[in-house]
Amino acid sequence: MVVFRAVENNAYLVRAANTGISAVVHPTGRVLVASDLFGEGILVETIRTRPRGTFYTRYGDVFAWLNVLGGVSAMMARGCVGREKGIPRSAEDIGKDKVSVHAA
Repeated sequence: MVVFRAVENNAYLVRAANTGISAVVHPTGRVLVASDLFGEGILVETIRTRPRGTFYTRYGDVFAWLNVLGGVSAMMARGCVGREKGIPRSAEDIGKDKVSVHAA
């Protein structure tokens, strides 16, 4: 998961863990250096600050919410949401002449 955070924020990520894996992750997701699980040690790596963040860093979940809004709008335009009439609830609503049921 640490790799994904580095990529989505376009930034180096340095993780120091007492009981896990410590690592330095490049903004592209490549792990530059990592310690062993539960291993003691010192990690040395050169990192740079990044002047700009990504779209997600600046605007958060705006893109996802716009997709939800567009999907709901499309469903409302086609009449799939909030429409009581026109959506059959059972065979009686469709009409007996359109549905034929054969008993065995």
